[in-house]
Amino acid sequence: MSTQQLGKIGLVLLAVYLVVSSLSSIPSSMGQIGSLGIGSAGEAATGLAIMLLLVVLLALLPALWIISRRDRLAKAWFVDDRDSQVSVEPRPLLAVGLVLMGVSTLIAGLVTGAVAVSQFGISMAGSTTMPVSTFVQAGVHLVLGVALIRGSKPLSARLS
Repeated sequence: MSTQQLGKIGLVLLAVYLVVSSLSSIPSSMGQIGSLGIGSAGEAATGLAIMLLLVVLLALLPALWIISRRDRLAKAWFVDDRDSQVSVEPRPLLAVGLVLMGVSTLIAGLVTGAVAVSQFGISMAGSTTMPVSTFVQAGVHLVLGVALIRGSKPLSARLS
């Protein structure tokens, strides 16, 4: 595998990371919008629409752009040095990267879930509100983590 191929894999992993991190940040952003004390449902819907628009513009569209232009970007950014060959095939390397990202996301979900359970215990004592957004965020992390781990082989076959 050449340096450019390795660069393409890195670009795809970066794009997938952008998608996963942006999707997993949506529940906490929704919770923050809810905690602002917005009076009307229209204001809350506007805040939610703006937040979703920003996620799409700042994370999902750039990630899709990187994936669609990965060959051109790899040629522009990475020197194709034929003397330094890496002895790993692109598809398994991408699969390993996706699994590592999935494990990281899964662990983040477990930690967020533990925080949500502790916040729930505190809220049962009557001192704070229910941590619904934290539970949702933990669930999103867990689902995305499992999806990346289980889908690493098909995704790497499709993206490499």
